[in-house]
Amino acid sequence: MERLRIVLEFNRGKIDDLKLYGELNRYSNPAAHIKDILKGLVPLPTLDAKQDN
Repeated sequence: MERLRIVLEFNRGKIDDLKLYGELNRYSNPAAHIKDILKGLVPLPTLDAKQDN
């Protein structure tokens, strides 16, 4: 079976990109977490909500 992939690129020069990358990197399998979000299995997180806590 052939796997289909989508590559995400983050710019080291942009603070917002670094925050997103850091947030995704916390998960053991970031791709599976993104897939679960898109399937609606987990709520869509926002960085603003995390900063308020």
